[in-house]
Amino acid sequence: MVRCASTTHHINSQVSRLTTQSSVRQPPTDTAPALYVLNAAALTKPHAVEQLAADLASYDTDVAVVTETHFKSKHDDPVLSIPGYTL
Repeated sequence: MVRCASTTHHINSQVSRLTTQSSVRQPPTDTAPALYVLNAAALTKPHAVEQLAADLASYDTDVAVVTETHFKSKHDDPVLSIPGYTL
């Protein structure tokens, strides 16, 4: 494949522009909500709900879909609640 210098410069400038723009977080404009999907596999472990809350906050999650097969009737909703989210 043969490339001329102007084509290489054009491609390099496009890559540079994309790299520069992607490194700066732009304010959202008509974007879809941030979705977090997790098959938890034992939110009943010590500090698991706190870890999940930290993950949701760090990813700036709008909607979280969490499945959990280890819940029993003894696990009340308040124990599993995360501030800012509806269970």
